[in-house]
Amino acid sequence: MVKYTNPKIEKLGVNAVSNYIVESDYLSDFLAQQSTEPATDGTIRIYNGPGERKRDLIGIVPVQVKGTTTKNIIKYNRHEIDIVDLTYYYKVGGVVYFVVYVTNKVPKIYYRDLLRIDIKEILKKNEKLRGKKEKGTITIDFREVPVNVEDFRTVLLNFHKDQDYQTKDYVELGSINEISRDLTFTIIAPNSNIVEALKYVSPVLYKNEGDLKIPVRRFKIGELSVFTKSEFSIGIKGANSYIATVMEGEEETEIQIGSLQQLIVKFKEGRFKVDFEAKGKIQETIELLEILLGIVTGVNLYIDNKPVTEFFIEEVNEDFISRVNHALESFKKTQEALNHCKVPSNFHYEELTENDIDVINSIMELYQTSIDNTWGKFEFNNRLVYLLKHKGTIYNLLDSNVALEINFWSKREDGIQYTTTPLILIDDFSKMNDTEICNIKGPIEKLIPIHEKACSDINLICVRLIDAYDQTNNNQFLLVAFELLELIIPFTTNNEIHLIYLNKYQIKKRWDNLVMEDINHLVSIQKEFEEDKRIHLATLILLSAKNDAAQLLSELKNNEGFSLEDMPILNLLEKN
Repeated sequence: MVKYTNPKIEKLGVNAVSNYIVESDYLSDFLAQQSTEPATDGTIRIYNGPGERKRDLIGIVPVQVKGTTTKNIIKYNRHEIDIVDLTYYYKVGGVVYFVVYVTNKVPKIYYRDLLRIDIKEILKKNEKLRGKKEKGTITIDFREVPVNVEDFRTVLLNFHKDQDYQTKDYVELGSINEISRDLTFTIIAPNSNIVEALKYVSPVLYKNEGDLKIPVRRFKIGELSVFTKSEFSIGIKGANSYIATVMEGEEETEIQIGSLQQLIVKFKEGRFKVDFEAKGKIQETIELLEILLGIVTGVNLYIDNKPVTEFFIEEVNEDFISRVNHALESFKKTQEALNHCKVPSNFHYEELTENDIDVINSIMELYQTSIDNTWGKFEFNNRLVYLLKHKGTIYNLLDSNVALEINFWSKREDGIQYTTTPLILIDDFSKMNDTEICNIKGPIEKLIPIHEKACSDINLICVRLIDAYDQTNNNQFLLVAFELLELIIPFTTNNEIHLIYLNKYQIKKRWDNLVMEDINHLVSIQKEFEEDKRIHLATLILLSAKNDAAQLLSELKNNEGFSLEDMPILNLLEKN
């Protein structure tokens, strides 16, 4: 039985590495059998051509070789390194560390190309677990060298490149976590075969700071994949087509469909996986679900404007098709309900809050309920939705095109029921005759004491009445609006009362009937809400500060994309 002494183990280890390296015409090793160098056993030189000529020399890589007879390295691919040695490797810019299991007839060689960023992470993790120590050992992971030594030369080429980038000062700056467009990595791949190189190379991600490259992180082998990109159009017969982006890799193909990549289909080893997330508009979501059905069934599917005659995916689970159909019907019903209720559906799902989703569900409940005379007020996607269901039809109080009186049941806190007749108003008030205008007040007047939350909505109706006056010059609009505002003042909450008064004062401004008490109140509103630019603009107009109002309006348009909708008070500025 062979007795393995330490000198013999080290000699066998060095010989094994030398015998491996010598297989390449582009590498040469200078390894000492019993090195006197601190923590290293020599170097490996990398050449650009055979013959070991100086002019072909690319670089020199420091090397450490450790022979071993313990089986931990072949069982777990792990081995201990002295902390003192790691600290030294960090100072000198890194090392390629070999561990050789020597008791086999054919030695097994393992390696770890330790760059500064790796050593820094290893020491930092060890310090966090065990406290700061200058002595002792750390166990780290290793990999078996590639069978083909030219693949290992690719490892050395990339190590040498990254070693040049990673000076000590730059690595110390490398605690960068933010996402940046200035993050890059490069790979040296012989014959431009990046796919093959990524089997052995661990690329380093850098943040570019001018001419500096600050290392951020190092990818693990196998963490990155290379894909080829292509595109085609895909759609369902008679519907919109979408651009599908195909990312084809060595083991996996991914198809991304939709402007926001809502639909992603992945193929790997004969199996498929679907990722679908509602992000865009509801119509796009419906069309993408229809495309998904076409992909899994082959029905009505068109690719590049040509019908697909064969199934895109074979052996699809019927349960999966059922779930896609269920999701499709759910979105269609949601769209139907929103359209029926005249709720704007041009929103993007990814922009909706949890409260918005809850509101959609509530609108769906109102739409589907069999209970008549059901009332609902919703704030959805920064819009007001005020709905009433009567005889199976849902009316939007602010958007309906129907002018109609409807019986409505409500219950007071004392349990006594009262019948009121709120009016569903037409969109264009300016087309109403004097009788219709006067009829607005009665039903709403009955509604106010029972539904206090209706005050803010009635205030909006008054704004529309004021705008109708500006279009027609029919004073009946202002009279009804003024009376309604007077009626809701006692029921309006403190955080909205100033809006009621501003609308009341803009009516009096049109009548040239503002008194000193009104002006003093306007000044106090201006001071109280000086940070609210819309209110500040309104008070400037009502106080006849024309130049200041015009300047503020210009700033709002330029800086904040200011909307002129629902602000008939601006008509006063144009008339002054």
